[in-house]
Amino acid sequence: MRWRLLGIVLGLVGLLCFAFAYQYLILHFRKARYYCAVAPYNFNGGTSLNQTEFQQHLDIVKDLGFEGIVVHTMESFYDEGLLDWLFEAANNRSLDVMLAIYYFNRTYHFPFPLETWNRTGFMINDAELYLFADYLKNVSQTAIKHPNFKGYILFYVFGFAHENRTWWMKQIETKTEEYARRMQVLISALNDSKPLYLTAEPWGAERSIEDVYNLLQKNFTGVDGFALQGYNFVIDDVQFEEVVVRQANYWKQYFGEIHIAEFGYRTIKIETYHGLASSEQSKANMIREFIKKTWLWNSFVTYFCLTDFWQEGKKVDWGLIFDNQTYRPAAYVFKEMLKN
Repeated sequence: MRWRLLGIVLGLVGLLCFAFAYQYLILHFRKARYYCAVAPYNFNGGTSLNQTEFQQHLDIVKDLGFEGIVVHTMESFYDEGLLDWLFEAANNRSLDVMLAIYYFNRTYHFPFPLETWNRTGFMINDAELYLFADYLKNVSQTAIKHPNFKGYILFYVFGFAHENRTWWMKQIETKTEEYARRMQVLISALNDSKPLYLTAEPWGAERSIEDVYNLLQKNFTGVDGFALQGYNFVIDDVQFEEVVVRQANYWKQYFGEIHIAEFGYRTIKIETYHGLASSEQSKANMIREFIKKTWLWNSFVTYFCLTDFWQEGKKVDWGLIFDNQTYRPAAYVFKEMLKN
């Protein structure tokens, strides 16, 4: 009996040792590279950049353990002559930089009026299309000079959220070759040896593949991979298998690399319903689960966003920090896990 008890104890000790060793390996040998999205011009209502505040935001990104930033509202940095400054400020903190690129009407300049974001000219206005392509070439010439620049995330062009959905669906369905040609113009403007990843907004929620993605052209020259949108559509449920893994399996049929352009959570409700959590604590718990599930992905994984983000007339609480730069519970999750 004594030997049997000793055997059971030793067996339990062995299991505990295995569990601790496994946990150590999982935590210390991750493959994923975690980035944080920043959108300072959205945060400040489209006014000129507060450079001191933005540098404080970069310090926070570094403190939370992120390897780099994905810059949204990049066009405002460009128009204010701050694109070089942006790369240098990030590099001073050993942060890599990727650029998120949305199509817009380049006949407008900073500060951008609302009409800037009407994208219909992409399909019907050649002059507007090629003006935007020239802008991309200029951005590229600046970006590639910086050693911490790691590539582009280019959005397939169609309306924000569900705007002009009927019109855009008709364009994508009935003008397939023309749509593809125009996308290739944008891709070719960025063909400068830096990685370029496509991404697409999740029209159709869990049915995005059936509703929209199946209709999008995939046969482009100069695309290195696809960066999916990892948002949930059921409150407090990460939906990792249903949304993230399903998208990854779909897109890897067409592109060599799969990454995550965005994932994030918020409690404030707006017309669109992706990324909902019921509380700040639920948001933090979901982030922890998402990090664990992507830990061994050989991919970049981007949280959206460091700060809250204006959408549909509301400041929506995607952020990891409050306006006064104090940390939300979600921020502490990143700091705990990424700096462990």
